[in-house]
Amino acid sequence: MFKEFKDFIARGNVVDLAVAVRHRRRLTAVITSFTNDILMQVIAIFGGKPDFSEYTLTINDAVIGGVRS
Repeated sequence: MFKEFKDFIARGNVVDLAVAVRHRRRLTAVITSFTNDILMQVIAIFGGKPDFSEYTLTINDAVIGGVRS
C-alpha cells in the first residue's frame, strides 16, 4: 500500500488528489445527512426519544456517547 502511495506522489498528480479529497467531503456529507435525518429518526420512533444526547453505552469503564462538555 505504501509503495502505491509513494508511486502516486512521485507522479506528482495533484489533480487526482484534489478530486479524491472533494469526493471524500461529498461522501461524508451524504453519510452524515443520512445518519442524522433518516437513520436516527427511525431509531427515535422505536426508542421514543428523538434526542440521543443523553443515551450512553458503557463497556468496561469506557463511556460512549452522551453529552460532552
